[in-house]
Amino acid sequence: MHHSVQWYIITNSKPELWHRKANPLEALLESIETHSPELAARIFYNLNECIGCREQCYAKTPYTYQSEKRLTCHGHIFFKMSPPDFQDVRELFGGLNSMLQNQAD
Repeated sequence: MHHSVQWYIITNSKPELWHRKANPLEALLESIETHSPELAARIFYNLNECIGCREQCYAKTPYTYQSEKRLTCHGHIFFKMSPPDFQDVRELFGGLNSMLQNQAD
């Protein structure tokens, strides 16, 4: 079993008009890396790789972290149903909230 997090994608129109709303994952990973490189790497490697999508898929998103590349469906991150992974989710959202607060200041 697992739980997952995805970035918001707006889909209430034709697929060619779909767009992503604020997807700061790469910036978030860099921010998290400053205090926990291990956490940033775990989150990056938890990205669910996009396989078998059609070529015109508008949810396909490439991410780069430390020269590594992953292609996922709009930032789909999987976490196991375990206490350490629940802690990773809390830290992911803590980092996101911190980053958004710094941008607002």
